[in-house]
Amino acid sequence: MEASNKTFAKTSEVLDGNLFTDCKFDECTLVYRGGAIPQLNRCHFNNCQWRFEEAAERTLEFMRQIYHGMGPGGRELLEATMAQIRNAPTRQ
Repeated sequence: MEASNKTFAKTSEVLDGNLFTDCKFDECTLVYRGGAIPQLNRCHFNNCQWRFEEAAERTLEFMRQIYHGMGPGGRELLEATMAQIRNAPTRQ
């Protein structure tokens, strides 16, 4: 799906594989399931909730287990991963 200059209000939107340009999301639930990476170009978000399901949820759970279950080495690994995310340019 491609959406441009559209306002979404109080809906649940699955993001996987979709392209949103100059859209506004008001009080929406935004769902990412771990499929094709969505594109959110110049969009605005007001009081939205983010939900991760399926493969995305499993990935986050695995990261939690690494962080909390592997001691200092696990925490260091996840902190280094987050540093890479913060410092890397976005790939298209």
